[in-house]
Amino acid sequence: MTKIEDIIWTISEKCEGRCKHCELWKKKIDYNDELSLDMIENVISNNMLKDLIQVHITGGEPFISPKYVPLIEILLKYHPMVRIHSPISGMYPELHYSISKYISKKLIIIY
Repeated sequence: MTKIEDIIWTISEKCEGRCKHCELWKKKIDYNDELSLDMIENVISNNMLKDLIQVHITGGEPFISPKYVPLIEILLKYHPMVRIHSPISGMYPELHYSISKYISKKLIIIY
């Protein structure tokens, strides 16, 4: 059986940036159309991910998703040594700072 060690998770396509190379900002995003936290936990806790080493949480702008911090908490619950990578745009410095401060209290590093 193949080991799954690395996944890319698009938490949301919501983004308010108006980058010339991307048109996600034109999409009408309804968070209710995205995976629920229960569904996310079902995926993360699945035995197929028992060898998980790192997760790339991406999106649109992943930090503005209300599910960003809960996703990290679920990941740490089932994979306490997982490495988490998340791109940021810099468009929301206060939000990035507050989330980073909260996460740093959990003694994890986001690359």
